[in-house]
Amino acid sequence: MRIDERIEQHYSELGPQEQKAADTLLDRLGDLAVYNAAELAQLSGVSKATMSRLFRRLGFADFNEVKEHTRSLRSSGVPLARQEADGGIPLHLAQEQQNLDRLFDTLDDDRLLKVAQQLAEARNVLLIGFRNSFPVALHFRQQLLQCRSSVALAPQPGQSVGEELAGLDGNDVVVLLGFRRRPDRFDRVLKPLPPPARAPS
Repeated sequence: MRIDERIEQHYSELGPQEQKAADTLLDRLGDLAVYNAAELAQLSGVSKATMSRLFRRLGFADFNEVKEHTRSLRSSGVPLARQEADGGIPLHLAQEQQNLDRLFDTLDDDRLLKVAQQLAEARNVLLIGFRNSFPVALHFRQQLLQCRSSVALAPQPGQSVGEELAGLDGNDVVVLLGFRRRPDRFDRVLKPLPPPARAPS
């Protein structure tokens, strides 16, 4: 399995510091050979121990093995950096198909039905999207408003997420959207919520 696929597979299991290190690896897959482990740790803003721990979590003995892995991928023709314009659209389409396949492999009908039921029956629905997740939360809100009322979006300009969460209880549902490079406060948003208000993740 390629290193980017390993990162994607284990990303949700990584701690915040390991996720920062993983993001740096993904950003620099095409030129990892010019760095050493200490430089990558510095670029990530994490310790060398965290970077080494990440390598082991991904199944590599050390950074030298990571570099050898990326070299072998490159020599076998696997693209690790930006796709060239030539053939870019078919490659992009193939990647999107793989992403959809992985999504449907992880879907559970019972869980999906339960989430849909909670969204339909909740008194209020609050959608929270930070950074690049905000447009997705906005789009989701527009879709939900076609079939129900009382759908709010956070964070609103000039408002804190805490203000948006105030007054919610077990009759409400909060949907927290987050892509890679989630802000540090992402996990803390869930802590003040009463368990009944949390939709299954």
